[in-house]
Order: sequence, then C-alpha cells, then structure tokens
Amino acid sequence: MRRSTLIFIAFTICISVALFHIKYRVLELEQELITVHKQIFKNEETIHILEAEWSHLNDPSTLQKLSQQLLKLKPISSNQIFAFNRLPYRVNDPSFEPENPPTKPTSRLMLSNYSTH
Repeated sequence: MRRSTLIFIAFTICISVALFHIKYRVLELEQELITVHKQIFKNEETIHILEAEWSHLNDPSTLQKLSQQLLKLKPISSNQIFAFNRLPYRVNDPSFEPENPPTKPTSRLMLSNYSTH
C-alpha cells in the first residue's frame, strides 16, 4: 500500500471516532436540554400557582376577613384623636426614671404615664 492510502485510512478512522464522540455528546446535551426545559416548565407552573395564591391573599375582601379573624382590631373612637398641642410637655422631674430609657434624644412632646400636680 502506498503511504498516502495509510494516511487517508488513519485520517478516516480519526474522523469516525471524533464523529462518534460528537454524536453521543450531542445526545447527552439534548437530554440535558430536555431536562432543563421540563424544569423551566415546572417552575413556570409553580410561579403561576403562587401568583394566583398571592392575588387571592391580597384581595381586599380576603384581607378584611383575615384581619377581623386574626387581629381583633376595633375602630378608633373620637376621644382617641387629638392635636399635638394637647399633649403634655415632658416634665423635668429628677425623681422620674423611665422603665426603658431612650438611647437617642426624643422630641420634646411625649405621652406621660403619670399625672403632673
């Protein structure tokens, strides 16, 4: 045989092996792509379900029912509303020690739990 024929046969064998490898690699990647598409579809379904649940939970009537059941809130009465100028000024009484002293300076107006004489 000629040398060129041997080179051609070796070249053909190398290309055949490379194509065989590429074919099976492509099949693996196609399977991976199918798996990824299934996961994407599953995630989209989950997102759709969560959005529907979120819409239901954020519905004003649902929120009102839940707040009435869980929070037990009552409407405020008119005697609970008043202007800031009706708040008593803070008394500089050295004997007064607050239970939880503030860590930062607060405004001059504060509600007091004690009566001033």
